[in-house]
Amino acid sequence: MMQKRACDACHKRKIQCDSTSADTPCNWCEHHGLDCTFNRVRGRKKTAKARSRQTSEQSLAERLKRIEDALSQTLSNQKNSETSAAKPLTPSSLVTDPYKSSDPGTGDSANDTPQKFSFNRPSSSFLRATDSGSASISQGSPFISQAPSPAGGFTSSVSYGQLHYGGCHFGHISQHNGMPLLSEQGRKWITAKTGQEVLFDPGAEDHSNPARSSASHYCHNQRDLYELPEKSITEKVFDAFIHSSFSLVFPVVERVLFKDTIELAYQPHTGEAPSLEHLSAKVGVLAFVSMIVLFQDSSVDMPYVDTDLCATKARYLLTDVLEIASVNNLQIVFMLNMHEIFSGRLRSGAMFHAIACRMVFTLGGHAYISCKPRSSQVTRSERERRQLRLLFWLCYIFDKDIALRTGQPPLMSDDYCDLTLPENYFECYDYLPNLHDNLPQVSFEEESLMPHLPGDPRLSHIKDKTSRMLYSAQAAKKSHAQLLCDIRELDEELEAWRQSVPPSFRPALSITNESQVALQGMHLPRSMRHITLHLDYHHLMIAIHRASGRCMEPDPGNSKDQSEWIPGVESSTALALEASRSTLVYLRAAMCGVAGEAFWIIVFYPTAAMITIFFNILMYPLHERAEQDLELLKAAADLINNLPVRHALICLRRLIHNDAQRNIQTPLCNLGFRYKNDSAMPSATRHDQLVLVPWDPQSPDHVNRIYEQRVQCGWDKNLVEGWKERQVSGQKSIFWIVSFLNAHFTIAKDKAPLVDTAESLRAKPRTPTHTKFHPVGHISLDDRNEKTGNFVLDLPKEGVYWIKTFYVSKALRSKGIGRAAMDIVESMAIDEPLCAKTLALDTAEKEMQKKLYRDKHGRELDTIHLDCKNLETK
Repeated sequence: MMQKRACDACHKRKIQCDSTSADTPCNWCEHHGLDCTFNRVRGRKKTAKARSRQTSEQSLAERLKRIEDALSQTLSNQKNSETSAAKPLTPSSLVTDPYKSSDPGTGDSANDTPQKFSFNRPSSSFLRATDSGSASISQGSPFISQAPSPAGGFTSSVSYGQLHYGGCHFGHISQHNGMPLLSEQGRKWITAKTGQEVLFDPGAEDHSNPARSSASHYCHNQRDLYELPEKSITEKVFDAFIHSSFSLVFPVVERVLFKDTIELAYQPHTGEAPSLEHLSAKVGVLAFVSMIVLFQDSSVDMPYVDTDLCATKARYLLTDVLEIASVNNLQIVFMLNMHEIFSGRLRSGAMFHAIACRMVFTLGGHAYISCKPRSSQVTRSERERRQLRLLFWLCYIFDKDIALRTGQPPLMSDDYCDLTLPENYFECYDYLPNLHDNLPQVSFEEESLMPHLPGDPRLSHIKDKTSRMLYSAQAAKKSHAQLLCDIRELDEELEAWRQSVPPSFRPALSITNESQVALQGMHLPRSMRHITLHLDYHHLMIAIHRASGRCMEPDPGNSKDQSEWIPGVESSTALALEASRSTLVYLRAAMCGVAGEAFWIIVFYPTAAMITIFFNILMYPLHERAEQDLELLKAAADLINNLPVRHALICLRRLIHNDAQRNIQTPLCNLGFRYKNDSAMPSATRHDQLVLVPWDPQSPDHVNRIYEQRVQCGWDKNLVEGWKERQVSGQKSIFWIVSFLNAHFTIAKDKAPLVDTAESLRAKPRTPTHTKFHPVGHISLDDRNEKTGNFVLDLPKEGVYWIKTFYVSKALRSKGIGRAAMDIVESMAIDEPLCAKTLALDTAEKEMQKKLYRDKHGRELDTIHLDCKNLETK
């Protein structure tokens, strides 16, 4: 008789069991040599008992109690906030620290007491502590950057990994200054490679967003807000714009329509405030005039306009007209966006960009409607439609650049946009070779030249695909094979675009030396187009092939050779590296063709290239090309410093990029290479061979040399011993003035070189370079002066720094070295971290001055003055 119960093997396979007894194996087990057993537990699993009604009610009561406690806590906080709200608002009361927010994720999970509510940005530990069952971003993908966001804002720190190398996720690129925001994993990797702690934190201080005064600071009453520059000035600025090549790159206004806008803006209005249409015209004029700095070189006698004041008024009044979606308001928003971007305020510019993108969709600019040829007579409605489409392309190009550079999602989805190119767009390659910076005097009816825009829209489409396929949330979950397949597809599409560009503008696959770049003789419009296409192409190559870094498996204990990489990764990494080198070589050769107003657009390209080369050197420090790449990086740091820039941005460039690039250089010193001294500062008078090197009070050679120079100087040689302790404590900051002029060697004692060995500066540690140099003098920047009480001076109690202990070799005087050194020290004093308000120059003692003057001129000196400079009046 057959058993009713199947053996374990047959039950598992769901087949008929012919076992007749527990002692006799079934046919299946016998033929397969298996033990015919009946050991499994019979019966179905019983479902858990439903919770009793009493238990459910108790749980519900506990939940309600927690909600009531949280609500009472919230009401208490609201009462406190109402009390504080009764006080006048001050700028400080509106500032919050995003890094001091409460962190409920770090509390005791067993404790049901609600955490204190905070409106600050959640910390990264809170994101990591999110319950695994929720849709937590940090749990969803291993390739999300948790690098710190820039200080001073609530900018999200989440970005889908842009920086991968050797299988390590380093972080992403900061939007506000283009520097890498390193993840914790990236910092540990760099520390492991260099043996040095990474102190590089470009997001710690936000220099790119200098404090701006509000409209109330300039305007004492409401009518002041509506005041415009003189009409003749506005018309002159408008005439300069329409006859500049800048109008073909950024067609931000339509020439006929905006002429009507100017007429309306200057019409008198009745009452306290103008109508919305009238106000919109006024704001349009203010926003337009704020861009004068971008094309002011097109006219020699361009009138002076306070562009920042115009932009401040326009921003303030924009909220009154923003409700109305119109082409004029769209032009206003985009012009304010450009003013912010080209002033270095990239994050506030991104806010205006978001408004402009949404307004483009509201007006229907994303849809294509065929227009009449530009040389034809058109109606006002047709002009508005054509201008709207150009503004769409400007927003589209900007949007794809921002998305690729920052890793943030694009605001304009290609699925909702008709990407039909403007009519006769490719004609720009025909007229650009013969186009000068200033356009010929054309009438308003003659508008035959098609704007060529700041970039190629087809390339922007590839940028969008790159962001979506390689740097999106979905891309972070792709397998290595799928990722490499997408990289290959994008590479082929990029190459097809390159082949479609006319040969005279076509980017080269690789640029190994500057002789391949021939921009001499090109006018600015053509050279800028040439530069933009080349830099865009190589930057996109870097972005596409850098993503292959995810396909390398990190193994800290075993550094793999390139030959062990996954097939396709080695070639892709090599392409990214070669594109990085090409970017730096090309830009160095094309410096003469870069427009000064393009600094904040151009600076992202060398920065991205340097990052790729930097990581490659750390990965393979003994590679045969490592030293060449290092020299390229050294040249790139100077390249960024020498990029053409409008004078209003010089201070911003120095604060951000000089300090940032020097911080990148520091870890490489441990690899046996040497950069230019990280504490040396280039001369403000652009004498490239003049730098300042800190005096080392611990070095006998340094002490003896400064003593000898004080002997040559004629005074204070007896104070040298006391200076040693003050230099270490930071009260005194003596620098060697270093030059390479042979005339200095006429003084025998100065022929022997010194070595940069100072390990501290202003009581803070620094890394000496151990580079040999010949000091031609010295200068000191002190935070105090013991003799201040002897001077009859009305000096403030804080923010005063003294320039003292100043000496230049007698053989080199009257050659501008002293002035150059003073310029450097003055710049150093007013910059971070000193932020001096007043500089005082302490000259020689009275009797010494009289003696020197008497010896030189043969007569007595009548009066002696102490030279003080108040920096607030500079």
